[in-house]
Amino acid sequence: MKNLKIILAFMMLATFIVSCDDDGGTSRVDLNEGAIPNFTFSDTHPTIIDLNLVSAGTHMEFGYTVDVFQGNVSSADVVGFYRTAGGEVFGPVTLESNITTFPADFTFTTNEIIAAFSELNDLSDFNLADELVLTTNFILTDGRELKMWDDNGSRLYGSDIHTSAFYNVIASYPVGCPLNGKFTGDYKVTLTSDGSGFGPFSDAEFTATLKETSQTLRTFSVAYLPAVGPFNTNVSLEFVCDKVLISGDSGVGCGGGAITFGSTDGGAPINFDEDEDNFSITFTDLLTDGGCGVGAVDATLTFEKI
Repeated sequence: MKNLKIILAFMMLATFIVSCDDDGGTSRVDLNEGAIPNFTFSDTHPTIIDLNLVSAGTHMEFGYTVDVFQGNVSSADVVGFYRTAGGEVFGPVTLESNITTFPADFTFTTNEIIAAFSELNDLSDFNLADELVLTTNFILTDGRELKMWDDNGSRLYGSDIHTSAFYNVIASYPVGCPLNGKFTGDYKVTLTSDGSGFGPFSDAEFTATLKETSQTLRTFSVAYLPAVGPFNTNVSLEFVCDKVLISGDSGVGCGGGAITFGSTDGGAPINFDEDEDNFSITFTDLLTDGGCGVGAVDATLTFEKI
């Protein structure tokens, strides 16, 4: 057990050191000599493509700021991908080009999204759980091109960059139903699980502070795998209209990627108007085991508003 702790702790450290590999072209994410973008949402615009509005034929406007968090950047393009709930990826399309002054503010509309992607014809093509993702292509001052995503819509950086608390390398606009401030604050959380070879998912009972990450996303921190850690891990709750899904990337493993957990049953039923104070989510822990050879196990978290 002591050796396991050492392995997991080492892998956690390694995830914050390793930079990403080539994408097969000229771009490369190398944090020692590269750059990191930072997207922030406009305070006066929505951060979700509201299914209720677009289904009624109402167009929407969105706003964001793109900046350089780190690195020497000569110019940037804002690039968009559209992911459907069925797994198709449209794009990349260039939404803003040759940006040379940072930070830079932009707005766009659902009309412009439809015009940018040939696969979208009108507002009826926005479907629940679709997602518009904005990222950047940088030209560095030494002439190198740096892409954050490849042309297939896969990110070219590690989970430590993806989950950073200091910057956002993408701006994500999911299609869904906004929570309008619900499901936030402190909850008493109770774990029900037989536990895996690494022990239980978390403490049997703990307090979680649900934070509003976006209009459909809530996040909280958990002391993950307390029997061998614990490892401070961020957990995401994604509310998709009448369902809530849980997911998380621990950032630790045994040499075969990171241990993850998440919903595998399409999500737990949720009622925005009735279930804010009490709800439960069943999910699979050790969905990927990070090369540790530990089997997946089901777990349930029950939330009770404090």
